Amino acid sequence: MTYQEILKKATSEHWATGHFNFSESDQARAICEAAKEVGTCAILGTSEGEAKHLGYLEAVALRDAFRKELDISVFLNCDHHKSIESAKKAVNAGYDSIHIDLSAEEFEKNIAGTKEVVDYSRKLAGENGIIISVEGEKTLIPYKGEIEPIIRSFLGSLASGMTYLGAKEMKNIIGKADFIEITNSGIEESSAHGISKQ
Repeated sequence: MTYQEILKKATSEHWATGHFNFSESDQARAICEAAKEVGTCAILGTSEGEAKHLGYLEAVALRDAFRKELDISVFLNCDHHKSIESAKKAVNAGYDSIHIDLSAEEFEKNIAGTKEVVDYSRKLAGENGIIISVEGEKTLIPYKGEIEPIIRSFLGSLASGMTYLGAKEMKNIIGKADFIEITNSGIEESSAHGISKQ
């Protein structure tokens, strides 16, 4: 089952599973064994620092090993990577989803960088027949001032959502999108976090 299929199944059946970061193999094992015990898939994540420490290919090899050993769905997310180069490393290594976080950049640079990662992953998907979800991040959306930057922010979020749905055009969203109630954990994750003052 693909990452997108698992997300759609969870939505339609009204259940959720956690996303847990790891930097050592014993952490990944504990996460996957706990997921198996409760009967869900495991979504593993590596921050940019964790991926550099562990290794991108090593993280993918662990994901694959636990899929085989435990006979459960295990997915690997590149979590809050702050550079285009590191996100591309994750794509090349075989991660299931990419979270490119260019929120510290100017808005236009953020959008351009996120688009570069989306285009790169789509090219790889076309060559290998795989689908990689890509998520961007804009930490704060301004509520005052000109309307154009606000609309561009919303369009960026919409484009991210379209990636999750596998929709290349707006008309493809119809029938693919499901709306779910957000949990307290979802609210926590959706709020601004990991912000550093520059």
